[in-house]
Amino acid sequence: MLDPLHNQYLPSTSGGRILLTKRTQEFRDQDRLERSYNQNIEIPSLEAVEDDLRESERNFTS
Repeated sequence: MLDPLHNQYLPSTSGGRILLTKRTQEFRDQDRLERSYNQNIEIPSLEAVEDDLRESERNFTS
């Protein structure tokens, strides 16, 4: 018989700590990869984008 306090929709616990499941670990790994990837992307500043647009406009109109 199932433990009345057991809920199949909640993660397993051990001594109050939630046990990692394979899916949780996969999610954490994916999150780590995405964060490191996002940190490596160089996002131009607004000023750089505006300068680029001005230069493009000058080149287009001349």
